[in-house]
Amino acid sequence: MLRPSQARKHEARLLLTAAMQSQRPHVVVMLAGLGIAQLVAWGSLYYAIAVLGQPMRRELGLTEPELFGVFTGSLALSGLLARPAGKLVDNMGGRFVLVASCGFGACGFALLAGATTWLGFVTAWTLLGIAMAFGLYDTCFAALAQVAPASYRRSVTAVTLIAGFASTVAWPASHYLLRAMTWRGACQAYAGALVAGALIYLFVLPAHRREGRLAASKIDSARPPAQLRAAGVMLALAFAGAAFIAGALSAHLIDTLTARSMSREQAVWLASTVGALQVAGRLVESLFARQNTALRVGLWTFAALATATVLLLSSGVAPWLAVPFVGIYGIANGLLTVTKATIPIELLGFDNVGALLGTFSAPSLLTRSAAPFGFAFLTNRLGLTQALIALSLIGAASLGAYVYATQIVARHSRA
Repeated sequence: MLRPSQARKHEARLLLTAAMQSQRPHVVVMLAGLGIAQLVAWGSLYYAIAVLGQPMRRELGLTEPELFGVFTGSLALSGLLARPAGKLVDNMGGRFVLVASCGFGACGFALLAGATTWLGFVTAWTLLGIAMAFGLYDTCFAALAQVAPASYRRSVTAVTLIAGFASTVAWPASHYLLRAMTWRGACQAYAGALVAGALIYLFVLPAHRREGRLAASKIDSARPPAQLRAAGVMLALAFAGAAFIAGALSAHLIDTLTARSMSREQAVWLASTVGALQVAGRLVESLFARQNTALRVGLWTFAALATATVLLLSSGVAPWLAVPFVGIYGIANGLLTVTKATIPIELLGFDNVGALLGTFSAPSLLTRSAAPFGFAFLTNRLGLTQALIALSLIGAASLGAYVYATQIVARHSRA
């Protein structure tokens, strides 16, 4: 017999499944559209600076710390706004927030394209930080939970399979735009791309129906038990540690591999495979999703991430270990996106999903924003080996926090 809280969640899922069935013919179009729009959002808001940053810095007379300091501040702002953005999804609907994110992003890039002063540059990145808070994975997944709850986990994987190629597309596209029309022209092009993204959201996402959200909320509105709240805190800390590792390596992976007795060309080639490996990891997850809970997949993910950090550290002694490191790290990094989006809902249900995902993701966004500077600081002060030891310890601590959280969940399930 189901406990009362389980019965409420079971009833909610039945109602949400019934609501989903009427939308089934549109799901494929919706997921393809969201995947393309997210590819545009990630490629422009997050990845483009890796190519456009250097010419931007030279023309504006900025130092590298100033340039990436502003970018880091933009990422931190997106972390601080994660929960308010999620609550806005709950109240106004995912389509409204995602379209608004494209508006902020387009305005930010248009302002950046014409920036000639420090104030204009900072203002542009402030708008882009708001766009990241409103328009990247967390709000997109919350929108999916609103319109496709019955197939939420599979839908998240489908969207990330497309959007996972953002860096693969954005870096060469940014390079081509830079050669064809300078970095200012590239910013204008990305402003136009985000306007196109807004049109995609308007086309593929239905308008928000507040009464449907409130009906589901009445069914499944019980306050989570203290044990599950404690597990949620430990899970958020585990994902924050993983985000620090990912943020540090996304900025410093090529330099790190080069320093580990690898040529620059080899390092670039090896690092470029991470994007494809992320997609491969998500594809594997989609194949085994029915047989495994998100919590179980998460355990494999954190174990793989901890193993990858040890392999990278050990590559200083045996350079060939960099190859299995990249393979394991790329797959684990791809799985992290899916598990971070699905575990909170697996534990707590769909009620107020925007605020739930925003609250859960905020620590990860903040640590990810601080990671590039933090890793560079450790490397400069202590040396690369000591910095990699720190990453390995963070990986082990994240795995430990995750295991502890799963034990809390298991005890709660047996109670």
